Amino acid sequence: MKKVIALMLSLLLGTLPASATEPCPPNPCLNSDNSLNRVSCTASAEWIATGELTHIKNDPKGPPLNKNFATFTFVPSHFEKGTQLKYHYKFTVGWCENPTELPNDTSGLFRVYGGYNKLNEMKPYYLHLAKVHDYIGATTKPKQSE
Repeated sequence: MKKVIALMLSLLLGTLPASATEPCPPNPCLNSDNSLNRVSCTASAEWIATGELTHIKNDPKGPPLNKNFATFTFVPSHFEKGTQLKYHYKFTVGWCENPTELPNDTSGLFRVYGGYNKLNEMKPYYLHLAKVHDYIGATTKPKQSE
């Protein structure tokens, strides 16, 4: 009888879906202390641009998520790498894709390291974004003055 119960339990437990999610792959833009690794980020990005954030709609979630899944538009004014395919880029902060939350102060210029979805080139994503003045003290100095 014990064998039958054990077999039934193993069959039952083997067919239940796992409740844990896959962890996000490491962000190539961040060092282990979460500081910017500019060299790795530049190499990993398909495009890098500076511009402004507009049309920000905050969507803060409390425990257990504790993250602001804001939706916003990035309007580039200058491309440092890659080609501009759109005049503005709409993003929603997520877990693995578009992982960086917006700072409290969203005024001024931001540098965005991004790419395009392999299946839909018109669906961009970003690896990292930060206010331009936040790059002081990054792993390597920027090529141009900020």
